[in-house]
Amino acid sequence: MITENSVSSEEIIINAPAAVVWDVIVDFANYGLWNSFCPGMKGELVMGAPLEMQVDMGNGLQQQVEYITRIDPPHTIVWSMENKPGDPIHADRTQRIEPIDATSCRYFSIDEFSGEFAGPMIEQLGRQVEKGFNDCAAGLKARAREALPGRAGVADGKEHLPVATARCRHHGVIPGYAVGHCGAAAACPRRFADHGQCRRHESRHGSASARPPDRPWQSMSAAVALWQDCLDRRAPIEACLSETCHSITGYLVTESVLQDFDPVWEGGERRPGITQFGANGKPENVTDDEFYHNWQVVHSTSSFDLHPRRWSYVRHAVARPLTTGAPPYRAIVSEHFRELADFTDNRRYFGSEQAVADMLRELPGFCDFNHMVSVPMSEYFFR
Repeated sequence: MITENSVSSEEIIINAPAAVVWDVIVDFANYGLWNSFCPGMKGELVMGAPLEMQVDMGNGLQQQVEYITRIDPPHTIVWSMENKPGDPIHADRTQRIEPIDATSCRYFSIDEFSGEFAGPMIEQLGRQVEKGFNDCAAGLKARAREALPGRAGVADGKEHLPVATARCRHHGVIPGYAVGHCGAAAACPRRFADHGQCRRHESRHGSASARPPDRPWQSMSAAVALWQDCLDRRAPIEACLSETCHSITGYLVTESVLQDFDPVWEGGERRPGITQFGANGKPENVTDDEFYHNWQVVHSTSSFDLHPRRWSYVRHAVARPLTTGAPPYRAIVSEHFRELADFTDNRRYFGSEQAVADMLRELPGFCDFNHMVSVPMSEYFFR
């Protein structure tokens, strides 16, 4: 359910003791086995402890950190944003377990929001959060049943076998762009080096889950940007990538460098700081002219106020896909920050409250939330 200041799951009945359900919720290390909404969680069950999360809002995994603010086993656990005075959005996620009898319980989850921009945030993302909470509840119900005596590690007669997955991507030609599942992404930049100038992004870590990802780019591990003089000569690049990737998705793009920089590190070395890599489609109710104006004229300009500590900003407009079945992405961007804290600390990541309000207002004019990804990555350059 969605209200003006909260998003909640449906209340469900779980045929397992409350203590068993509690143990599943606080077993953070194994979220990847059952929690499709938050398949990654690191932290300790201690008041005030940070929880490093990977959350899937329907457009790829997003990194965020919240803090444990209530522990009442086996009934209630709450984790919250930093919720500092002046923050534009405050949030508290509560999960409640209510025993029915010795063998069953009710489960309910709610995220309560406050702050100046809570309303616009709920309007934009409420449906995704609601779906995520209900998916989480369904996964919790199944996992709790599996955890009952005599059923550990078994679901519908099958053992849980963790499957490690990763992806790599490369810009192909003049420039192009591609993505594919990759088992040895680190080899790609060296092997592509002879084909042109190369920019490579690699995420901080791969992903591991109980099943392969069900959305494009959900577990991306690398992106390789490459310039070529001729589109028709991309075959050697794609052949190299295909040796280590079982699928490739490519795009032909044009590049605009809105915020340039001078390299201050050796070629092939990791660029200091962190890169925010993103891609999104065009909303169906927005024309091409409106899309490019809202993205390239309005938002690109206001992004300098939104991220005052940003080091560089490279924007790619997709001309066309180069492979069959490519997701309908129209915008691909890389924004780099000098220090990790410039990205993880909202007080440093965002500029003024007005800039955040402008961003929330502008997004629907050029961003399709059903086809969107945003991930933090490391960055390397090769020539």
